[in-house]
Amino acid sequence: MFKESCMRTACLTVFYDGMQQFADEYIQCIKDQTNQDFTLVVINDGFPGDLPALLENLSISTTIIEETSTPQQNRLKGMQYCSHQGFDVIICSDSDETMYPDRIEQNISYFELNPDRDLVFNNSVGEDQGRYFDLFLKPKIVFDDIVDINVLGYGAMNLRCDLVPFFVSLANEQIDVFDWWIGLRYLIENENVEVLDQARNHYRMHEGNIIGPVFEVNLHNIKIGLKVKQAMYSEMLTHCSTHGLVEKKIFKEKLDELSAINIFIIANSLDRYVELVAQYLHNRDKIYWWENIVSLNKLGGSYDYERDK
Repeated sequence: MFKESCMRTACLTVFYDGMQQFADEYIQCIKDQTNQDFTLVVINDGFPGDLPALLENLSISTTIIEETSTPQQNRLKGMQYCSHQGFDVIICSDSDETMYPDRIEQNISYFELNPDRDLVFNNSVGEDQGRYFDLFLKPKIVFDDIVDINVLGYGAMNLRCDLVPFFVSLANEQIDVFDWWIGLRYLIENENVEVLDQARNHYRMHEGNIIGPVFEVNLHNIKIGLKVKQAMYSEMLTHCSTHGLVEKKIFKEKLDELSAINIFIIANSLDRYVELVAQYLHNRDKIYWWENIVSLNKLGGSYDYERDK
């Protein structure tokens, strides 16, 4: 039996058109939580089913907020709602994933035991056609850990509502991957963020989930990754330049690496770059978010067409 918490906790998720196939399983994972002392806050972004009927058998309090916006804005508006309603903690949850039964209990316990912490992540584990991985990298993530890759996904994020104004201030529609932006911006200002290995989600690999970790290199994900990194590094460089931060140098170097990759692709082909990346990562059993965008130096130095054809 869980001990009733003195903190008001909201589990925030978004139901949208396309996640119907996952809805029943998601509701079941809410029913299975070992700690039921929380409110489920659902942003309804065009979910085609009968959402009130879907939620009516839950024993916990539920709130539905009608909102049709970008994924980033839906989540930020949900966070603002939770803050304005006087919640203390928000458990962020993706509705195409399922939470392990003790995820909410473990994260509430973390905040109770760590009053000085305002953000914590939990592990996500996944399986695809018999292949299994978990995204846990290490117990404490620092800035340098996520400059090239991201292991801090939105669906694994848990925060105190005191942090909501900071998150709202980060709203930026130039960014394709908001959780990576949150992680980088947070870790510029904070020493580290902890990750709880045993507080877990089941990360579902499916056709609509095209920006997560992958088991193998392919052209489609490489194209997405190049676009994501270009936008992220450009916005981070602007932020660091505006505020006189030393991290400006890092993001200038990362943009230069992308420029070199683009020059190589023009001179050779995108298929050739994908081939080289696949060779470089061939012995990896999992590839983190954006780790498949590999600098030419790591691939073996600078290239020219005559040498590589």
